[in-house]
Amino acid sequence: MSGHSKWSQIKRQKAANDAKRGQLYTKIGREITVAVQDGGPDPSGNFRLEQALAKARAANMPKDTIERSIQRGTGGGSGEGASLNLNGAFMARGKQHIDTTLVVDHAVPHCTSRELFKGVLDDTAKGIFQGKIIVQPHAQKTDGKQMAQALLLSETAEFDSKPELEIFADDVVCGHGATSGQIDEELLFYLRARGIPEPKARALLIAAFVGEALDQIEDEAVREGLLAAAEDWLSQKDL
Repeated sequence: MSGHSKWSQIKRQKAANDAKRGQLYTKIGREITVAVQDGGPDPSGNFRLEQALAKARAANMPKDTIERSIQRGTGGGSGEGASLNLNGAFMARGKQHIDTTLVVDHAVPHCTSRELFKGVLDDTAKGIFQGKIIVQPHAQKTDGKQMAQALLLSETAEFDSKPELEIFADDVVCGHGATSGQIDEELLFYLRARGIPEPKARALLIAAFVGEALDQIEDEAVREGLLAAAEDWLSQKDL
């Protein structure tokens, strides 16, 4: 085995071990949060919490991760009625690979989350979106929505989406969706019929697609900077 192959194998094994450790920490953290919600944050009077903390120590779970799990159980750090808008966008070409993984964890009641991720892929580029919404047992009246969309500019570009819902409460409104496709030919025809050259029309449609995720950014300088980066990416493509 060559040195490069051996190093690649080591990196893959490390990534697999890190993923397993992350899954274990998530599972134990959820047990801690639920135990606190059901019996309070004092382990001396909460047998389930005492057991969960013992698991955390045995797994070498970081202290700050344990503290955040306890805080979620007490409702600290967020509060009822909190809301979250989490948007993102990516543009890839050539052999680029874009991987997005995120978790939104609803730990207290009456909270709202909205996720919108947009991707533009060209050539043989590949995009992956893995998004999970967790609703803890006491997080009733949660309203969580997630959407991932990709625009494929070539037949060899690829987009894979893996949305997940883990709902442990019974009075919630949650949903997820994912779409991928090419530029809408009817919209393209509409713009060309009004005298807009095809390359310019395609660029406008792609910019509008990405802009839907960026337009909600409140800071004008940040918003305009990201939109300019998208336009720069488009200017480098022969549409």
